[in-house]
Amino acid sequence: MGSVGEIAAGIGSDLFRYLDAPVQRVGSTFTPVGFNPILERAVLPDADRIYEAAKKAVGILIKDERFMKKIGLFYAANAVKTSQVAKKIRKVLGAENVDIIPAEQAWGNDFEAYDNLIIGVSTWFDGELPTYWDELIPELETLDLKGKRVALFGLGDQVNYPDNFADGLGLLGDAFEKAGELSLVGFTPTKDYSFNRSKALRGNEWCGLVLDFENQSEMTDGRIKVWCDRLRAELL
Repeated sequence: MGSVGEIAAGIGSDLFRYLDAPVQRVGSTFTPVGFNPILERAVLPDADRIYEAAKKAVGILIKDERFMKKIGLFYAANAVKTSQVAKKIRKVLGAENVDIIPAEQAWGNDFEAYDNLIIGVSTWFDGELPTYWDELIPELETLDLKGKRVALFGLGDQVNYPDNFADGLGLLGDAFEKAGELSLVGFTPTKDYSFNRSKALRGNEWCGLVLDFENQSEMTDGRIKVWCDRLRAELL
Protein backbone atom coordinates (compact mmCIF):
# COMPACT_ATOMS: atom_id res chain seq x y z
CA MET A 1 0.00 0.00 0.00
CA GLY A 2 2.88 2.37 -0.80
CA SER A 3 1.09 5.26 -2.49
CA VAL A 4 -2.12 4.84 -0.47
CA GLY A 5 -0.09 4.69 2.73
CA GLU A 6 1.65 7.95 1.81
CA ILE A 7 -1.72 9.62 1.18
CA ALA A 8 -3.04 8.40 4.55
CA ALA A 9 0.12 9.61 6.30
CA GLY A 10 -0.14 13.01 4.62
CA ILE A 11 -3.77 13.42 5.68
CA GLY A 12 -2.92 12.44 9.24
CA SER A 13 0.00 14.85 9.54
CA ASP A 14 -1.16 17.86 7.52
CA LEU A 15 -4.96 17.79 7.72
CA PHE A 16 -5.48 16.30 11.17
CA ARG A 17 -7.43 19.28 12.53
CA TYR A 18 -10.07 18.83 9.81
CA LEU A 19 -10.73 15.13 10.55
CA ASP A 20 -13.75 13.93 12.50
CA ALA A 21 -12.08 10.56 13.16
CA PRO A 22 -8.66 8.99 12.55
CA VAL A 23 -7.77 7.64 9.11
CA GLN A 24 -8.53 3.91 8.83
CA ARG A 25 -6.31 1.87 6.51
CA VAL A 26 -7.54 -1.39 4.98
CA GLY A 27 -4.93 -3.60 3.32
CA SER A 28 -3.90 -7.16 2.77
CA THR A 29 -2.66 -9.24 5.67
CA PHE A 30 1.09 -9.35 6.20
CA THR A 31 1.71 -12.49 4.20
CA PRO A 32 2.47 -13.43 0.58
CA VAL A 33 -0.57 -13.76 -1.67
CA GLY A 34 -1.13 -17.35 -2.76
CA PHE A 35 -2.04 -18.14 -6.37
CA ASN A 36 -5.41 -19.56 -5.43
CA PRO A 37 -8.83 -17.83 -5.30
CA ILE A 38 -9.49 -19.07 -1.77
CA LEU A 39 -6.12 -17.89 -0.49
CA GLU A 40 -6.53 -14.55 -2.26
CA ARG A 41 -9.89 -13.96 -0.57
CA ALA A 42 -8.30 -14.72 2.79
CA VAL A 43 -5.47 -12.24 2.30
CA LEU A 44 -6.72 -9.33 0.15
CA PRO A 45 -9.09 -6.60 1.43
CA ASP A 46 -12.73 -7.07 0.55
CA ALA A 47 -16.08 -5.37 1.12
CA ASP A 48 -16.46 -6.88 4.59
CA ARG A 49 -13.13 -5.51 5.80
CA ILE A 50 -13.83 -2.08 4.36
CA TYR A 51 -17.23 -2.13 6.07
CA GLU A 52 -15.67 -3.04 9.44
CA ALA A 53 -13.11 -0.24 9.12
CA ALA A 54 -15.86 2.24 8.29
CA LYS A 55 -17.85 1.10 11.34
CA LYS A 56 -14.77 1.59 13.50
CA ALA A 57 -14.29 5.14 12.24
CA VAL A 58 -17.95 6.01 12.79
CA GLY A 59 -17.82 4.42 16.24
CA ILE A 60 -14.88 6.62 17.22
CA LEU A 61 -16.71 9.70 15.93
CA ILE A 62 -19.90 8.89 17.84
CA LYS A 63 -17.95 8.22 21.02
CA ASP A 64 -16.14 11.56 20.77
CA GLU A 65 -19.34 13.50 20.10
CA ARG A 66 -20.93 12.13 23.26
CA PHE A 67 -18.51 14.32 25.19
CA MET A 68 -17.57 17.38 23.20
CA LYS A 69 -16.87 18.32 19.64
CA LYS A 70 -13.40 19.66 18.98
CA ILE A 71 -12.96 23.30 19.96
CA GLY A 72 -10.78 25.88 18.21
CA LEU A 73 -9.34 28.29 20.79
CA PHE A 74 -8.14 31.52 19.15
CA TYR A 75 -6.16 34.15 21.04
CA ALA A 76 -3.12 36.36 20.58
CA ALA A 77 -0.03 34.40 21.57
CA ASN A 78 1.83 37.66 22.17
CA ALA A 79 -0.73 38.93 24.69
CA VAL A 80 0.65 37.63 27.99
CA LYS A 81 -2.48 37.78 30.16
CA THR A 82 -4.83 36.58 27.42
CA SER A 83 -2.44 33.68 26.83
CA GLN A 84 -2.52 32.80 30.53
CA VAL A 85 -6.30 32.70 30.50
CA ALA A 86 -6.42 30.64 27.29
CA LYS A 87 -4.10 28.02 28.77
CA LYS A 88 -6.21 27.81 31.92
CA ILE A 89 -9.37 27.35 29.83
CA ARG A 90 -7.74 24.61 27.77
CA LYS A 91 -6.62 22.82 30.93
CA VAL A 92 -10.09 22.92 32.49
CA LEU A 93 -11.85 21.74 29.31
CA GLY A 94 -9.19 19.13 28.58
CA ALA A 95 -6.27 19.63 26.21
CA GLU A 96 -7.52 16.75 24.07
CA ASN A 97 -10.71 18.71 23.35
CA VAL A 98 -9.13 22.02 22.41
CA ASP A 99 -6.84 23.11 19.56
CA ILE A 100 -4.79 26.28 20.03
CA ILE A 101 -4.62 28.70 17.08
CA PRO A 102 -2.67 31.99 17.43
CA ALA A 103 -4.83 34.86 16.19
CA GLU A 104 -1.80 36.47 14.55
CA GLN A 105 -1.50 33.44 12.24
CA ALA A 106 -5.19 32.60 11.78
CA TRP A 107 -6.84 32.40 8.35
CA GLY A 108 -10.52 32.29 7.48
CA ASN A 109 -10.56 28.54 6.93
CA ASP A 110 -9.19 28.03 10.45
CA PHE A 111 -12.42 29.49 11.85
CA GLU A 112 -14.54 27.48 9.44
CA ALA A 113 -12.81 24.22 10.43
CA TYR A 114 -14.43 24.01 13.88
CA ASP A 115 -18.05 23.68 15.01
CA ASN A 116 -17.15 25.31 18.33
CA LEU A 117 -14.98 28.39 18.76
CA ILE A 118 -13.56 30.08 21.86
CA ILE A 119 -12.14 33.52 21.16
CA GLY A 120 -10.01 35.58 23.54
CA VAL A 121 -9.41 39.31 23.22
CA SER A 122 -8.09 42.19 25.30
CA THR A 123 -9.11 45.85 25.10
CA TRP A 124 -6.55 48.40 24.01
CA PHE A 125 -6.41 52.05 25.03
CA ASP A 126 -9.84 53.71 25.19
CA GLY A 127 -11.95 50.73 24.12
CA GLU A 128 -10.20 49.57 20.95
CA LEU A 129 -9.55 46.14 19.51
CA PRO A 130 -5.94 44.96 19.23
CA THR A 131 -4.53 45.45 15.73
CA TYR A 132 -4.54 41.77 14.75
CA TRP A 133 -8.25 41.37 15.54
CA ASP A 134 -9.11 44.68 13.94
CA GLU A 135 -7.48 43.47 10.73
CA LEU A 136 -9.30 40.11 10.87
CA ILE A 137 -12.81 41.51 11.29
CA PRO A 138 -13.46 42.28 7.58
CA GLU A 139 -12.58 38.66 6.75
CA LEU A 140 -14.67 37.26 9.64
CA GLU A 141 -17.76 38.98 8.29
CA THR A 142 -17.39 37.13 4.97
CA LEU A 143 -16.97 33.61 6.40
CA ASP A 144 -19.52 30.80 6.42
CA LEU A 145 -20.01 30.37 10.18
CA LYS A 146 -23.62 29.20 10.01
CA GLY A 147 -24.54 26.86 12.86
CA LYS A 148 -21.30 27.38 14.79
CA ARG A 149 -21.20 28.13 18.50
CA VAL A 150 -18.87 30.90 19.61
CA ALA A 151 -17.80 31.66 23.18
CA LEU A 152 -15.86 34.84 23.90
CA PHE A 153 -13.63 35.90 26.77
CA GLY A 154 -12.05 39.27 27.28
CA LEU A 155 -9.88 41.29 29.61
CA GLY A 156 -10.45 44.80 30.91
CA ASP A 157 -9.66 47.28 33.70
CA GLN A 158 -12.82 48.53 35.38
CA VAL A 159 -11.03 51.05 37.64
CA ASN A 160 -8.87 52.89 35.12
CA TYR A 161 -11.23 52.46 32.14
CA PRO A 162 -14.76 52.42 33.60
CA ASP A 163 -16.30 54.11 30.55
CA ASN A 164 -15.14 51.45 28.06
CA PHE A 165 -14.60 48.44 30.25
CA ALA A 166 -13.98 45.27 28.17
CA ASP A 167 -15.14 47.05 25.00
CA GLY A 168 -12.91 44.79 22.91
CA LEU A 169 -15.09 41.83 23.86
CA GLY A 170 -18.20 43.65 22.69
CA LEU A 171 -16.63 44.76 19.41
CA LEU A 172 -15.57 41.21 18.63
CA GLY A 173 -19.04 39.97 19.57
CA ASP A 174 -20.53 42.46 17.11
CA ALA A 175 -18.25 41.16 14.35
CA PHE A 176 -19.23 37.53 14.90
CA GLU A 177 -22.92 38.41 15.07
CA LYS A 178 -22.60 40.07 11.66
CA ALA A 179 -20.86 36.97 10.27
CA GLY A 180 -24.04 34.92 9.97
CA GLU A 181 -26.39 32.51 11.64
CA LEU A 182 -24.19 31.44 14.53
CA SER A 183 -24.83 31.23 18.27
CA LEU A 184 -22.95 33.28 20.83
CA VAL A 185 -22.79 31.23 24.03
CA GLY A 186 -21.19 31.55 27.44
CA PHE A 187 -22.88 34.76 28.57
CA THR A 188 -22.09 35.69 32.19
CA PRO A 189 -23.68 37.96 34.84
CA THR A 190 -22.36 41.45 35.56
CA LYS A 191 -22.54 40.97 39.34
CA ASP A 192 -19.39 41.99 41.28
CA TYR A 193 -18.17 44.38 38.57
CA SER A 194 -18.15 48.17 38.94
CA PHE A 195 -18.07 50.24 35.73
CA ASN A 196 -19.94 52.98 33.88
CA ARG A 197 -20.30 51.72 30.30
CA SER A 198 -19.29 48.74 28.20
CA LYS A 199 -19.91 47.56 24.65
CA ALA A 200 -19.67 43.98 25.93
CA LEU A 201 -23.12 44.17 27.51
CA ARG A 202 -26.03 42.22 26.05
CA GLY A 203 -28.99 43.26 28.17
CA ASN A 204 -27.99 42.56 31.76
CA GLU A 205 -25.23 40.11 30.88
CA TRP A 206 -21.75 40.09 29.39
CA CYS A 207 -21.52 38.53 25.93
CA GLY A 208 -18.83 36.22 27.30
CA LEU A 209 -16.41 35.86 30.19
CA VAL A 210 -14.97 39.14 31.48
CA LEU A 211 -11.79 39.12 33.58
CA ASP A 212 -10.00 41.96 35.36
CA PHE A 213 -6.43 41.01 36.25
CA GLU A 214 -5.60 44.46 37.57
CA ASN A 215 -8.36 44.71 40.18
CA GLN A 216 -9.91 41.26 40.68
CA SER A 217 -7.11 38.78 40.01
CA GLU A 218 -8.15 36.63 42.97
CA MET A 219 -11.47 35.91 41.21
CA THR A 220 -9.94 34.85 37.88
CA ASP A 221 -9.56 31.11 38.44
CA GLY A 222 -13.03 30.75 39.96
CA ARG A 223 -14.65 32.65 37.11
CA ILE A 224 -12.84 30.51 34.53
CA LYS A 225 -13.96 27.28 36.19
CA VAL A 226 -17.61 28.33 36.43
CA TRP A 227 -17.57 29.49 32.82
CA CYS A 228 -15.96 26.31 31.53
CA ASP A 229 -18.48 24.18 33.43
CA ARG A 230 -21.21 26.08 31.60
CA LEU A 231 -19.45 25.66 28.25
CA ARG A 232 -19.37 21.89 28.70
CA ALA A 233 -23.15 21.95 28.44
CA GLU A 234 -23.43 24.62 25.75
CA LEU A 235 -20.78 23.16 23.43
CA LEU A 236 -21.98 19.54 23.54
